[in-house]
Amino acid sequence: MADENSSGQEVKIEYVGGGDLPMTFVDFFIAQNSPDRGIFYLTVLQSRPPFGSEPEDVFRAQCVAKFALTPATMFSLINLLQRNFERYHAMVQRELGRQQATQDDESKS
Repeated sequence: MADENSSGQEVKIEYVGGGDLPMTFVDFFIAQNSPDRGIFYLTVLQSRPPFGSEPEDVFRAQCVAKFALTPATMFSLINLLQRNFERYHAMVQRELGRQQATQDDESKS
């Protein structure tokens, strides 16, 4: 993969590591911004159901990661997530169409 450095030159990016990191399920996010600093803050959390004697109407959300992003990086992240979700949605719609076609064929038999 390639990106551009601050002077506009193309720079090759080589991804290293990550394969040995555990996968963490996350289900809550907090996004904040600091216009005076030009930084976005993204906090990633994992909900934890009540345990033992904890009240059942309270779920705790454990912070698993915190990120500080420049506006350009935040923009790239939003675009990346949007494109990925659009591809996912298109695949799901195709699969649902195939399933419906199969059901229609079976009902005609």
